[in-house]
Amino acid sequence: MKTKTLTENVNSLSIRQQNNGLRCSDKAPEQCENEVNSVPRLMFGFFGDWISYPASILSSLAIKKGWKVNLCYFAENLSETEIIGYLEQDNPDLLALTLMTCDRGAAFKVAKLAKEREIKVVVGGIHAGICPDDLIQTGFFDGVVRGDGMGVFEDILDGYKELKGEIIVGKGHPDISTYYDCYYSESQKNQIIKTKTLDTLSMLDCPLSCSFCATNTKPFIKLPIEAVAQNIVDAHRNYGVEDIFFRDDLFTLSSERVRTFRQIVQKNGLDCEYHLHARGDRLNDEMLSELKALGVEDMNIGIESLSDKILNLLNKGVTAEQHYQMAERVARYGMGLGIHLLFGLPTQDREDYEKTLDFVRQVKPYRVLCHYFVPLPGTALFQYCIDNGYLSADHSLDDYCLFIQANKPDFKGFREQTGFLSNVDYEMAVDYMKKTLDIHYEQVGNVILDAAEKADQESWIVVGAGDYFYRVLERLGQRKWKNLLGFYNYMDTESKGEGYLSHIFPHSIPEYRWLEDQAQPKNILVTKHNGRVFRRVIEPLIRDEKGFSGQIFSAATLG
Repeated sequence: MKTKTLTENVNSLSIRQQNNGLRCSDKAPEQCENEVNSVPRLMFGFFGDWISYPASILSSLAIKKGWKVNLCYFAENLSETEIIGYLEQDNPDLLALTLMTCDRGAAFKVAKLAKEREIKVVVGGIHAGICPDDLIQTGFFDGVVRGDGMGVFEDILDGYKELKGEIIVGKGHPDISTYYDCYYSESQKNQIIKTKTLDTLSMLDCPLSCSFCATNTKPFIKLPIEAVAQNIVDAHRNYGVEDIFFRDDLFTLSSERVRTFRQIVQKNGLDCEYHLHARGDRLNDEMLSELKALGVEDMNIGIESLSDKILNLLNKGVTAEQHYQMAERVARYGMGLGIHLLFGLPTQDREDYEKTLDFVRQVKPYRVLCHYFVPLPGTALFQYCIDNGYLSADHSLDDYCLFIQANKPDFKGFREQTGFLSNVDYEMAVDYMKKTLDIHYEQVGNVILDAAEKADQESWIVVGAGDYFYRVLERLGQRKWKNLLGFYNYMDTESKGEGYLSHIFPHSIPEYRWLEDQAQPKNILVTKHNGRVFRRVIEPLIRDEKGFSGQIFSAATLG
């Protein structure tokens, strides 16, 4: 079977769109209007990100069927008025939604407003697969797809008018190429071009069986790595993409697979930056050698805990000792290590937390992300919580929030949002999350202060962007620097930074404006790593646009 490239897909989709009535300038106005009105309209809505891979491939399938498609990202904070505006502007015949459990409330709001306007609504995704009755009983959904929607979506499009609140058993599509034939809206393509960033997948769902994760509740589909690589090559050529975010759980499935990917993209002259998730037990020397050759500079690892007791509860299939060995290998290859940790798990005690603290102290990861455990329906650990008295059998999904933002140790906010588990010491969980982050920020802060001491020998400014940058400024603001001229935010974040800074330490670090009559720095402290982002974005800005010729200190990593 011939693998279609992204270029071929874009071109063919453009032709199909023209044939579907999206452009008919050659025809009489009345004929054009009639044809456009006869084309069925699909709105595909999603909640997690501004690009949803499932929405993209299913939309492509709909276009092949002759539908006009609009992709819509429903942000969490959208008002009813804004949602109604989207629905009435697009006026779809069918609204398709994909959601995780954490999107449940937002999806209900959108679906209800659509039904009030007599729009047919179907839904799929992880939550639809594990809790279809939860969706059906609302009366907001005409069809709920359990499992893989690709193999049944064409039938749904053909018979959507007859759907009356039923559960549809999904199945895989016989043509594997449908899983990498992506459609992007004009706004999405513009966003890709503007950011030079592409979110993508090399596989759908996960072949592993961690007890706390809902990703493995759907059939695992491993996309041909040759097709994945070729689509990235095409995205680079068509949209100027330079940053690739693999959102799947296990891009590092095998070193052979990574090697094939690397050979294809490098043969085509790509020098992109790759961001990915990995498992500690897959990062042997062969895998790390391939990732290093590809140009991967850092990665995120779901460590969760450094207690073997907890790792067994989570069915991680990896030991604490293996995590230490992995960290040593990653450091040896000169790569950054970001880790995810879980707090508030059943049976988790002080000894378990102390083992995690020791790991952070010794390994010094460049990024530490802390999360409260929330039992997700459909997972083995969810059932464990019910069977062992941590979660009431008559619980309601309305009683607790299923998404807790990382790096938020504030117990009050957690208590208010979450119907937390019984028999879990949350006071201890909060205390150890704070200790973990304090240790991490102290480690990062020491590196920053050391770099700042060197920069402060002459006039200097600190350059960066984002939340991490503000933490850096907060740490710097606790000291007096004899030659510090101020801070410069290289991204357009409008008033976010100023509001944050004025709240924490008003007037301690001024904003640097690069004015002609302002003193020019001799040194610059940069809070981004000295990698492709630095070479492609930060250094050209500082050297070329601002005309800076002095010394640049980089202080983002601990290595």
